[in-house]
Amino acid sequence: MVLLSSTLETLPDEILMIIIRYSGNITSVFRTFSGLNQRLNRILVDRRLHLLTDLLRVDIRQINFNYYYNTPLFHALSEQLCSLRGNDYIHQLDQCFQRLISFHIQEKSRQIEEQYRSDREQFRSIRVNLTDEEIHSRDAELKEAFNNLESHSLNFEYLQPIGDLVVGTGARLECTNHELGEYNLAKALNQHVLAHLYTIGYPSGSCLRSIQRLFKALIISNPNLVNNKDYVGNGGSPIRQMFQRFLDEEVPQPWLTSAALLFILLKKKECKWIKKLLQLDSKLIHEVDEDGNDPLLYICLKVKGCRHRLIECLIDMGCDIHKENFHGEHFLQAIQLKRNRKLLKQLTEHEIIVRENESEQLRLASQN
Repeated sequence: MVLLSSTLETLPDEILMIIIRYSGNITSVFRTFSGLNQRLNRILVDRRLHLLTDLLRVDIRQINFNYYYNTPLFHALSEQLCSLRGNDYIHQLDQCFQRLISFHIQEKSRQIEEQYRSDREQFRSIRVNLTDEEIHSRDAELKEAFNNLESHSLNFEYLQPIGDLVVGTGARLECTNHELGEYNLAKALNQHVLAHLYTIGYPSGSCLRSIQRLFKALIISNPNLVNNKDYVGNGGSPIRQMFQRFLDEEVPQPWLTSAALLFILLKKKECKWIKKLLQLDSKLIHEVDEDGNDPLLYICLKVKGCRHRLIECLIDMGCDIHKENFHGEHFLQAIQLKRNRKLLKQLTEHEIIVRENESEQLRLASQN
């Protein structure tokens, strides 16, 4: 690594940027070159190389490209990334990426909200000037065109007129929310987007953009459409399939290895995904919530229902049963609370926890 650093030092910044650009994806580039020296750290955050905005998929031609680099957060993260050194820089990198992605999500949410308010106001201004007969006619035309999506092959020529009915004429779509009812927005979304998210070549990029514009227009016409539901069979929902793909990636996305995601999965008792997440980043096993509960205590004190297999998994993965939260509680105390009687019974029946014959004290069955 010292030889690599000294060799690269002889090259001008512009050549180094070209080399770095072709050295892999953004995450691997930062993990490879960060911490070698301050010059390389500085080049990695240079806006001419625009790695930080590339990580967020922000096109350099977009207006918000320079806006991002001029924000206080980007300045602070750039300074932090420039000063990376030592053996723990990978963990510091992941923290920086998590803050960066969180900021991007907040910014996109703000932009979408502002655009939605503007589009919604424009839609209302058109519809308020329609007669009852015009409203009925245009709504019926939109409903028929939307229902035809269920059996129609999608292309720009077909999707554009449907969106124009909303944007141009003030038509409003009404659908039932129930998953076993008529064709609705949730069914259309699953059918035409999520079910094909990882199918090569379908939908095409231009078709996806047309679908996105159409769905946005429909929601502008009727915000209640977001409450539509669809029935999903035993194959699992497209969202779950998509999340599984993220977990299976060779180089995981930085947002995956976060404490926030871990505690969300703990709340939902997603044992398989929790195990995968802890395998991706073993340090997450020591994360705590606002009350000082590590994953094991969190399951005992803040999650209900069947939990014994998840507890067994967390213990096997290295959770400390003697670790105390901010209130002085530890695992062996928590499972003896009145609300955890059924849990304790399951733990003993499955020989995860045993009682000492004489003292009646609890211990792990694996402790001989």
